[in-house]
Amino acid sequence: MIDETDAPYLPDFITDPIFKILAEAFINIIMPDSIDKIAPPKNVEGEITLDDIEEFVKEIKENFEDGFQLHDITNITCQTLQFACGFINTTTDEKKQTAKDIVNELIESISI
Repeated sequence: MIDETDAPYLPDFITDPIFKILAEAFINIIMPDSIDKIAPPKNVEGEITLDDIEEFVKEIKENFEDGFQLHDITNITCQTLQFACGFINTTTDEKKQTAKDIVNELIESISI
């Protein structure tokens, strides 16, 4: 999405890298060291798998088939954090990295 949009009066080669860094850093800002403060564990056994991630991303994308707005990044981030928090056998750092990867994938893949 960041690559597809334009900032008024500023060239994309300057603004796109900044917005991408901000989107990724957003996870670190809002996710405390104790994930339980955001969403109690859902007690999903095992670690996060690629199949789990692919299914989650597919569901998120289906919710935005009619369009995607900049403010939707917040909703996607919250949903992603809740998803990652549900895996009790995954470390906090792995949950953070998974959430970052998912949000980046969604931002890059959703066409506007």
